[in-house]
Amino acid sequence: MPLDPSTSWSWVALALCVSLAVAWEAKTRRRRLHLPPGPPCVPVLGNALDLPRRHLGLEFQQISDKYGDVVYLDALGQPILLVNSVKVAHELLDKRSANYSDRPMSVMAELTGFGCMFMVHKYGNRWRLHRRVFHQSFNSDAVVEYRPIHAAPPAACSPRSSPHRESSSARSNCAYPYCAQCTSASPLMRVAYGVDLEEPNDRYFQVVERVSAVGEEISVPGRFPVEGLPSLRYIPEWFPGGAFKRWSAEAKRYFQESVNTLYAVAVDGLHKGTTKESFVTRLLEDVSSYDLEGGDEPDLEAFIKSVAISIYAAGSDTVNLLLHAAFFLAMAMFPDVQRKAQAELDRVVGRDRLPDFSDADDLPYLRALLTELARWHIVTPISSPHSAIADDEFNGHFIPKGTVIIVNIWSLARDPELYPDPDADPTEIAFGFGRRICPGRYFAEASLWVVIASVLHTFTISPPVDADGKPVALEHDTATRGVVAHPGFHDYVVKPRDAQAEQLIHDTRNEA
Repeated sequence: MPLDPSTSWSWVALALCVSLAVAWEAKTRRRRLHLPPGPPCVPVLGNALDLPRRHLGLEFQQISDKYGDVVYLDALGQPILLVNSVKVAHELLDKRSANYSDRPMSVMAELTGFGCMFMVHKYGNRWRLHRRVFHQSFNSDAVVEYRPIHAAPPAACSPRSSPHRESSSARSNCAYPYCAQCTSASPLMRVAYGVDLEEPNDRYFQVVERVSAVGEEISVPGRFPVEGLPSLRYIPEWFPGGAFKRWSAEAKRYFQESVNTLYAVAVDGLHKGTTKESFVTRLLEDVSSYDLEGGDEPDLEAFIKSVAISIYAAGSDTVNLLLHAAFFLAMAMFPDVQRKAQAELDRVVGRDRLPDFSDADDLPYLRALLTELARWHIVTPISSPHSAIADDEFNGHFIPKGTVIIVNIWSLARDPELYPDPDADPTEIAFGFGRRICPGRYFAEASLWVVIASVLHTFTISPPVDADGKPVALEHDTATRGVVAHPGFHDYVVKPRDAQAEQLIHDTRNEA
């Protein structure tokens, strides 16, 4: 029986009243909920001038020391939540990952071409597809298959390629895996594209250095005003303040050229049989094994290029910094730690061969050293930014939709409550939180382990010396360029531990 019209309208009116009441309650509730504490804003700029420039971890910690573990900032209208607590980071990014796994929109990522890299993708089907394919190639089980690649001497490592030399006469002692710069990039290049680096200044290594430099620049909060005022992207290059457009256009040209060149090398090598198996070749030969359905990725070639460059660019620079700078610095500064690790290696491995992955379980001190190295020198002092998908409430504070969540990893790694002796206790927070945790962490750990184990087994690392032959005092400076902490590079004294080590080095070099 049809409803009476008056009755129908009554239900509509009731529904409308309920909707209005719910909307009003939500609005008033939002007013009742206060934003987290933070420094006062100035008109238009907000807290843009409060954002750190040189030492992200330390300067953000100074803000937290004043306002608390959860601090609200406003940079040109962009809300930012600074987190200085492991408990809060886990609560928001792990337990509430459904709401905090997004990435903030980045105009500069789009302008430079970096928007194709899955690390900056918005949370959704495309990101899930890229993440799934990446995980298939770099989960803990898959990484075991790459052990021969990690252990194999790359062509790039030669006597003259070592970044740390005792003197010109000692150059002949430097062989794989002692060229840290090469050993950080070579395995990733081999896995992603099937290409072996030919020399330490190989053009392919140049690619990742330049790509990483651009990535660091565009990741700094508040660095480019266009991120807070997106309409600035439409101003002409010649207009005052338009220099960022010229810079981003040049960066994009180089980035696209690099991506296309690396992909072409892998494809051409596949057809000619001159390159080894790689991520690119496997995907081209057996795309069905990677389950690309539901990823909103209509262009297979663009998809492969995107994931491949993400594999190479995301990992090699980080590993390079830990090996090429932080590791040598730490060993020169803490000789007792170096000697303890060498004693363990001598006891477990012996002196007539290099350590390999089969020794790992019997080298707990070396494992602790590696983990502590990643804590002692946090490569990225602040986490890659997360973004709130919807409004949220935390401890009585209102977190608006679109808020950028930044975790001060540098500060957490030095929290005296979590780590009473912050110079001795390791932590794993460097790889991030939640669904955005670094998917290449197992590969990075393997790269670090094999090089560090082999270097310590055969070499002694000492501080550089001045003109009078006296050791130079070293400091651990974690100032950042972009969002990455670059420790100073020094001309350390690196020499074989003894005649037996020198012979082992010589034999290894001849195998390369």
